[in-house]
Amino acid sequence: MYYDWNLQIRKQEKTKAYIYAKKLVKLNKLMHINSNKLKQLRQSKKLSRFQLALECDISQSTIEKIEYGTRSGLCVLIKLAIYFNVTIDELL
Repeated sequence: MYYDWNLQIRKQEKTKAYIYAKKLVKLNKLMHINSNKLKQLRQSKKLSRFQLALECDISQSTIEKIEYGTRSGLCVLIKLAIYFNVTIDELL
């Protein structure tokens, strides 16, 4: 019987990638940015939502949704943490 090791390795890599992707999706759902903290940080720099959106390369509607507590995401969280020079934990 012929056993294709390369095929088996590719299957394992796909499985690992799938598991990692599922964990990221789950983590992304758990990430809920503290809307009050974001608003305080934005106002401390005297930025409008539009200005913050331009600086972070995020849409203005995304900033509004975060401040109303209806939307957040891992990528947005990282961009905001970098811009405000704070840890991710401080935004959660």
